Amino acid sequence: MHGKIMIGSGCVAPVNVTFRRTRRFYRQECGNLPENLEIVHVRLAGKPLSYRETRSSPMGGVTHEIRRALCRTAALHRLPGFERYTPDDKIIGGGISLKIYIMTDMEGVCGVVSHDEWVTPQGRYYEEGKRLLTMEVNAAIDGFAAAGATEIFVADGHGYGGINNLLLDKRALYLRGPEPGPYPFILDETFDAMAWVGQHAKSGTEFAQMPHTGWFNVLDFRINGISVGEFGQMSLCGASLGVRSIFGAGDEAFTKEAAALVKGIETVSVKRGIMPGSGEQYSTDAYKERYNGAIHMHPNHACEQIRAGAERAMRRFAEDREQFELLKLQPPYRLEIKYRSDDKREAHTKHFEHPDSVIKLLNSSL
Repeated sequence: MHGKIMIGSGCVAPVNVTFRRTRRFYRQECGNLPENLEIVHVRLAGKPLSYRETRSSPMGGVTHEIRRALCRTAALHRLPGFERYTPDDKIIGGGISLKIYIMTDMEGVCGVVSHDEWVTPQGRYYEEGKRLLTMEVNAAIDGFAAAGATEIFVADGHGYGGINNLLLDKRALYLRGPEPGPYPFILDETFDAMAWVGQHAKSGTEFAQMPHTGWFNVLDFRINGISVGEFGQMSLCGASLGVRSIFGAGDEAFTKEAAALVKGIETVSVKRGIMPGSGEQYSTDAYKERYNGAIHMHPNHACEQIRAGAERAMRRFAEDREQFELLKLQPPYRLEIKYRSDDKREAHTKHFEHPDSVIKLLNSSL
């Protein structure tokens, strides 16, 4: 079928639509395929897409789903004649929405040099550290928005607080304060994807800056035998809700950790730790001080890289979300946390279990 369709309130675009009776389809659009599924192959300005058609007739006409496909295509590729439109334009009673959740922390931010001086309220550079984190978050927001994200939530995940919300991009919503659970920190099934900015590596990682899991007294944190850090914990929460991890920015050791755990994730490294070894033999305070060193790029360059990486990730996700693996483990879930010695307690280990929920498992450990 050849023809023209109307999008919004006045933009007409030539469309070539071919209907085929086939069950071959991008799985990210509909999960389990119903028996009566029909496929619509759409080409707009020479760019092919596939979207589902739920009408029983293969010649059912140009439907709402096709209009949504074309609107998304226009937004993602900035096609001629669609300059006035964005992915959140309302069309035929509904709009395209790409909702993303950004978890933030401070220790993985470029220019944040040490823990006590830069990421704690008593530190002389704490406010500067918050400004640097907010710059990186704004860069990610800009990249995600350029690639079609329409709803962006920023969770302030640093213990003391790390976002200067007066400087935060106005396109984002800011999350801070006590949450129910607290895991998964308001993340739910309505989000399409999740990302991290300012993230550090897990405890015991060599050549990392300020690596820790929760706090520096944790030696290792394992779920079903897999060692995970703060990134892995939230990625597992997201996967249990069907939300894919698509982007992470932080120190080089974190980006390697993320790539090893989640196949396909887009990462940006903004600095590189310089201390070898796991530091297992050190006390909590000695470990915290030992891993402060790093080599940093310029913060402005870091922001440029983050913006580009976020845009790449969002475009890849919009094209085929299955490029980003869902990190899933099989229940029952067993958690083992090993602690190093500190001035309050000797080294020890704790165990937790839950029959069917990794989120409830994490909350039971607090």
